[in-house]
Amino acid sequence: MASSIALRLANEATASQAVAAARMAKYAHQPPNTRRMYVGYQKEWEAWCNRYGWEDDSLVREAKLVLWLQEDVLQRRHAPRTRKRKVTPSTASISGPSSDADTKEALATEAKELAKNLETPLEEALAMLIDDRIAPQTPGGGEEDPIKGALLQYTTIEV
Repeated sequence: MASSIALRLANEATASQAVAAARMAKYAHQPPNTRRMYVGYQKEWEAWCNRYGWEDDSLVREAKLVLWLQEDVLQRRHAPRTRKRKVTPSTASISGPSSDADTKEALATEAKELAKNLETPLEEALAMLIDDRIAPQTPGGGEEDPIKGALLQYTTIEV
């Protein structure tokens, strides 16, 4: 009799350890964004189950799930989805080229004009245009004051 009780207790301990190991494996292999998404819903489900005092706690059964969905989830009001406006020629921006080929063509034309005006080789004019587009120069030609227009943070102010 005593050995059967000890055996039963040992089996229950082994089973509870297996359940704990399975839970840890589930969390270890679950992507972090999935965990973040479902934690709130799981807490809401458990709170609803505790409110009703179900004997099987938060175990999901079909009848409980349907009742929870009807009482809590389906009663929520959500804003209706709106359609995105289609881009028409009247709403589209006409300010610049529309494709890569147009962009390259516009850049080549601008480089040719710059090379002609400055009397420099085309490669240098193209390099100047690309450098100017990557890091625009200030109108005065000098260095711009790094403090002017910058947001000062508490950590940058010396006290």
